Amino acid sequence: MPFYGAKVYPTDIEAIINADPLLSILINSFQLASFEDEQINRRLKVYLETVRTASAALPDVEHLRDIFFDGLCRTNQDFREVSKMFDRTSLEIEIHEFETGPFAGRDIRVKNRYINTN
Repeated sequence: MPFYGAKVYPTDIEAIINADPLLSILINSFQLASFEDEQINRRLKVYLETVRTASAALPDVEHLRDIFFDGLCRTNQDFREVSKMFDRTSLEIEIHEFETGPFAGRDIRVKNRYINTN
């Protein structure tokens, strides 16, 4: 997924989730989207799907944004370099309950889709 010239990979997001003990048990799946907002600013959105029955609550979206932003800076050298061109608010987090939003109606026999094209 290109973002300001950096390539952000699903494996980057997966590594961030797996490195956090809370996220690793509360996140079922994720998707990435890169788009321009109404002011033509580049945005990166991470859609998170919670597990069916969560044993705890996820942190708020601002804290999650910081976790993912810092994680991308740590795991992706390209992202770390281009992050000097924008602030943290260019990364958005959107949380969805199990099998809702962009995760609704998927066929479990088919491989997960990590790039959101909507």
